[in-house]
Amino acid sequence: MTTNNTCDNPLKIMNIVRQAAHDIRSPLEALTIIIKCCEKKLNRDEMAIIVSAMDRIKIIANDILEDHRHKKNNLNLKHVSITDVAKTVEDIVAEKKMQYMETPQIHILADTYAAQCKSMRHRGIKVDLDTFARTLSNIINNAIEAVEGDGRVLITFHTQGNHALLCVADNGKGIDPSILPLLMQEGATFKKDHGNGLGLYHARQAVTSWGGLIKIESNAGRGTVVHMQIPTIARCW
Repeated sequence: MTTNNTCDNPLKIMNIVRQAAHDIRSPLEALTIIIKCCEKKLNRDEMAIIVSAMDRIKIIANDILEDHRHKKNNLNLKHVSITDVAKTVEDIVAEKKMQYMETPQIHILADTYAAQCKSMRHRGIKVDLDTFARTLSNIINNAIEAVEGDGRVLITFHTQGNHALLCVADNGKGIDPSILPLLMQEGATFKKDHGNGLGLYHARQAVTSWGGLIKIESNAGRGTVVHMQIPTIARCW
């Protein structure tokens, strides 16, 4: 007799645990850096980053429990609502700056909020906000890992027509053209000793489930750009 119980599917359980471990690593690293600075009094921005990172860890853990309870692994379709994601983009960028503040040769830049406030006052994008944050965090991590020496990662977020456009660009080593088509497939990774290929695979799943598109452009030795395009929807007040 067959059953759909998650507990009877070891492969599914393993996939859930692997994804959780992958997603939890980044906010935990940010917290570790903050803790090292606790000898001095934390300012308001530092406390905000701690609270945001801790909340993300709790949400990731809750996702595992919810997935087990409902006997399904459908991360990308949970808690979908029309929302303004500009603040989330800013929060993730602030977290990354704190996470990598001990590597001053890496410059994390952003151009997001002003254009977003003006152009999306009456529109939003229909996403699971928690998954959106995790997706952006993973993509920025990939960009930072790709840069060497005096590195730069630029995050831009604006609208064009009825779409929100989010881009993460780096001036790193780039990706070999033969590998590029494989990167958003499950298990594919690129020159990472501990990579498991989950970040870009789940990014594609999430963005596609929201009706959007994701693509990667790269030139060996010149850098990589990840483009996300998500439809905007009129907001009801």
